[in-house]
Amino acid sequence: MSIAFLVHRMLQLVVVTFVIALTVFVVLRLTPGDPVDMMMGRDDAVTQADIDRKRRALGLDRPMHVQFASFVGGLVTGDLGTSLVLERPVSGLLWERLPATIELAVAAMLVSFIIGIPVGVVAALRQNSLLDRVIMGLNFIGLSMPSFWQGIMLILLFSVTLGWLPSLGRIAYDLVPVRITGLYTLDALLSWNLPALQNALAHLFLPALTAGTAYAAIIARVVRSSMLEVLRQDFIRTAWSKGLQPRRIVLGHALRNALIPMITIGGLEAGSLLSGSVVIETVFSWPGLGRLIVMSIQGRDYALVQGAVVLLCVLYVAISLIVDIAYSLVDPRVRW
Repeated sequence: MSIAFLVHRMLQLVVVTFVIALTVFVVLRLTPGDPVDMMMGRDDAVTQADIDRKRRALGLDRPMHVQFASFVGGLVTGDLGTSLVLERPVSGLLWERLPATIELAVAAMLVSFIIGIPVGVVAALRQNSLLDRVIMGLNFIGLSMPSFWQGIMLILLFSVTLGWLPSLGRIAYDLVPVRITGLYTLDALLSWNLPALQNALAHLFLPALTAGTAYAAIIARVVRSSMLEVLRQDFIRTAWSKGLQPRRIVLGHALRNALIPMITIGGLEAGSLLSGSVVIETVFSWPGLGRLIVMSIQGRDYALVQGAVVLLCVLYVAISLIVDIAYSLVDPRVRW
């Protein structure tokens, strides 16, 4: 890993962030609906002078290029502005919601790997068998199933019919642990609050299962293909000829090399879960960035939408950089 590569990626992060910021800024201004009109309502007592005064107070009366320059200048200094609707600093709102999205993304990734890797290994070892065909058929169903429909079906089964799990929210209000990291499960564990930990895991299970199912299907297909390729390599045939135990060959040699592509899949999954969990968070009333972005778009809260999208952009590019670094560490043949 060279310094030049890191500098190149940092410059790429700056360029991508600028392009995303410009795109979001322009698209929001072209979207029908005025935030001031929505804030002032349709009260007959509200005059045009009141609307103009509010627009000046929010800085929306300035030319577009001046507003954009102010937004970019705030990004450079770390100031994302103030929410037009909630009238709170955008950075504070994002900091409150980000841990919930991270917690859901991590849990969904764990679910997808726990399900996808064993299923992919079994399918590869039983290639073209009835079990393999059944697994691939279930994978196709998992990829095709709409996440909102799956979430609703899980709520109806486990929450409404069986009554085993909660359907909405992140934790019971009277069990919120002391904030250390913002991740309820981790905070409850660090403070050794077992009732809060149990309740947080119960709330997390259904949205994590819903979000992780589709990615589990992708992982299973990738692991199957990678395992089949590795099992045909010369070093695997040599291991069989030396009389090594099948478990050692499959787990210690074949699976270890087959999991290298999982670094890329994991990075893509993490980025997608962080930026694309809007549907899951809406179905389960999960108080993360996804729901915050939806509410801010509905309220035409320009500052909050811009700040949230830029944050997700930075996280996505940062994850991509981590994936590249991990590849160079795992596979010595990869160098930049």
